[in-house]
Amino acid sequence: MLTDIADGDSSTVSIHYFLYAKIGLKHEPLTLVSPAFQVPMPPFAPAIFAPEFRELAPPKLELFDLDDAFATHKIQLAQLTNRCAENELNLYIREAGEILDINKTLLRSERRTEGKITAKKVMEYVILHIVEWKKSTGGMVGR
Repeated sequence: MLTDIADGDSSTVSIHYFLYAKIGLKHEPLTLVSPAFQVPMPPFAPAIFAPEFRELAPPKLELFDLDDAFATHKIQLAQLTNRCAENELNLYIREAGEILDINKTLLRSERRTEGKITAKKVMEYVILHIVEWKKSTGGMVGR
């Protein structure tokens, strides 16, 4: 048994060498076999031309009215006034209530549980608030 790293026994080398001749094999030194590793991806080969991507369609802004989205209440009411005829007073009052958020207030109140907002309910809300305002100021505006 080897007890030291530098210690070695080469007495069996000659016996092994003669065994090659006895079996009929040529004694050749071992050759190095290069390993073949499995590659998960093919080797990198950059493209000559950059890929061409399709252009996205332009946004459909013509379907979205930006004037309605960013207009003030006064402008929206003016547009509603120009759009409605005299015989569409009912529609005008309901749409004005929608613009001024009166409809949301009516839907949130406890006594308005029917669901549908009518022009009569919008007018009632507006008149009640005008009366309350008159009571609080005493009719003294601008004096």
